Amino acid sequence: MLGLALLAAGLLVLTGLDKRAETLLVDASPDWLTALTTRF
Repeated sequence: MLGLALLAAGLLVLTGLDKRAETLLVDASPDWLTALTTRF
């Protein structure tokens, strides 16, 4: 399972889709969570 997750992440990075996924996740997360994780 870990190997498949790493392979999927690698494919996302190679295709450039990781940025789109990141944008979707940040937009879907609550503001307090984004503020907490980007504070430092």
